[in-house]
Amino acid sequence: MISSPVSVGLHTRQLRFWLLEKLWCCYGLEHLD
Repeated sequence: MISSPVSVGLHTRQLRFWLLEKLWCCYGLEHLD
């Protein structure tokens, strides 16, 4: 399944950024008032 550490690192970084973006969006929407 794991092709190479580089691709895994890139995928992990993309996933981390995606999660941070989702959390930031939810946090912003919740505390908009």
